[in-house]
Amino acid sequence: MRHLTSVEPIVIKRIAVVSVLWILLVLCLSARAEEPAGEEVRKLKEKVDSLEGRVKELESEKEKPPAAAADAEGGKNSLIDKVLNKESIEKALGLRFGGSVDTIYTWNFGQPADGRNAQRVFDARDNSFGLNLAELYIERPADKPGTAGFRVDLDFGLDPQVFQAAGFNDGDNFELEQAYVVWNAPLGNGLVIKAGKFTSMHGYEVIESVDNMNTSRSILFGYAVPGTHTGIMATYKFCDAFSATAGVLNGWDNVVDNNRGKSVQAAVTLTLGDIFTATASAMYGPEQNNDSRKDRFLLDIVATLTPVKWLTIGYNGDLAHEDDAAIGIRSGQDADWYGSALYAKVEFLEYFYVAARGEIFVDEDGSRLGVLGQTTWESTATLSCRPLKELEFRLEYRHDDSNRLVYSTRGGAGLSHHQNTVSLEVLFRF
Repeated sequence: MRHLTSVEPIVIKRIAVVSVLWILLVLCLSARAEEPAGEEVRKLKEKVDSLEGRVKELESEKEKPPAAAADAEGGKNSLIDKVLNKESIEKALGLRFGGSVDTIYTWNFGQPADGRNAQRVFDARDNSFGLNLAELYIERPADKPGTAGFRVDLDFGLDPQVFQAAGFNDGDNFELEQAYVVWNAPLGNGLVIKAGKFTSMHGYEVIESVDNMNTSRSILFGYAVPGTHTGIMATYKFCDAFSATAGVLNGWDNVVDNNRGKSVQAAVTLTLGDIFTATASAMYGPEQNNDSRKDRFLLDIVATLTPVKWLTIGYNGDLAHEDDAAIGIRSGQDADWYGSALYAKVEFLEYFYVAARGEIFVDEDGSRLGVLGQTTWESTATLSCRPLKELEFRLEYRHDDSNRLVYSTRGGAGLSHHQNTVSLEVLFRF
């Protein structure tokens, strides 16, 4: 008993010491195990604090006035930039302005002796660089009922010699393409009344190359329809899908009327969103010099289909009749002309597109092309590249064909039924 009694306290003490040491070891190890987690929490807290600080900085930047924000960005929106900025000027003056420059080189494989591409419109010069058109326009639109505005288009270059309206600046390299006043009368959805000189609503193509698919113009554009009018027109949009236009004009491509009669025109337009648009227009009136009794009639159909964003399909059809307008052995008889054109444009890679056009034009009485019994065909392919938003290059190949010998050949040795040309066009728009 005595032995056991003497040993027991020692054992108990040792057990107690070991237990305390064990507990301390466990606590120490636990503390070290939790240290990385605590460090992680600390680092996360620092990141959150940093992000909160950045948010406050951004909020304070947002509240800065424009001038202060510009200074913070190194003066990107300086006073000079604002003064020279087109959008700022337009907004300040309530005006819109812009224009384009169109230059071209055309090569005719037939090398005509007279240096001319027969029965062509603006691209009529062979083996020659040319400044087709330099245009500047300014306008104040009348977008809302109860507002008024105007538009003026100034054109310089070789093209104005072709589309100049009779009675104004004949033969010069300058043309006042448009100059009109517009009033959006507060009647219903707004009755838009336009008075002055303006481009024609007939035809699929327009005077400015930058607004067409192809470089060259169609035969229909050059010979089947007018280019400009002087008079008064009114357009009313009944709804988003339907609008109508009517007007009284001096006639085809003239500022000063060439007789005492007036021409009238009307059109209806159907629009189905961004997918389909079609316009049927007609014009009727006397167009011959000093003769108000011989009338000309034109029916023009234009349609555009855009089934997908990158594809555009267009159609243009014309039918016309004029009293006592035939030539040659048919002189004294009435004249008829008609034709159709089909267009397609495929856009890809954002900076490129390819376009194609095919058309036929019949002028049996020679009143438009100047050759009796002529039927012409043409097919055109155009490749466009836009390395910059403002800059465009176009390469075009065109084949013309006729049932008559109308195309001059090399050295003037004879005439041909066909004509082939290639063109390089450089365009700048602003």
